Order: sequence, then structure tokens, then C-alpha cells
Amino acid sequence: MSYYTNIAAAYFEQKEYHKCIEQCEKAIEVCRENRADFKLISKAFAPVKFYSEAVKRNPSEPKYYSNRAACYTKLAAFDLGLRDGILYGLDF
Repeated sequence: MSYYTNIAAAYFEQKEYHKCIEQCEKAIEVCRENRADFKLISKAFAPVKFYSEAVKRNPSEPKYYSNRAACYTKLAAFDLGLRDGILYGLDF
């Protein structure tokens, strides 16, 4: 986003207002996309905290490891998901 706003500022200084507005619109679009990505990440991260607490309370329950591994996979934290899979007892 800052890339586009910096370009827009340069156009503004050059009094090329139409190009400035175009760059600002691109910055807004990027910001909206990033916001949507962060919403998805936060939705996936919340259950990780829940399952981590469940594992602490009952480390012998394999369902908690499996579910937390699935959450890690959604977050693209494959190493953590693999670790939980190993703790869960999956044979890779």
C-alpha cells in the first residue's frame, strides 16, 4: 500500500492529480485485500489458542492435536502442523 501512496504523493507534487487519484485508488484496493487476508488469518488463529489450551489441560486427547494441526495448516504453518501430527501419532 505504501508503494502506491508514495507514487501518489509524487504525482501530487507534480500537480498530476488524475494520476495521483489513480494511485490512491490502487492503494485502497490493496488495503482492502490485505484486510480480508488478515481477517482470514485471525479466524484461523483463534482456534489455535483454544486447542493449545485444550492440549495443556488434556495432553492425552489426540483430537486436540489433530484439530490444532488443521488450524496450523490453514495458517500455512506446516512445520507446526507436522509437529502436532507427530505428537498425535500419525505415521508419515
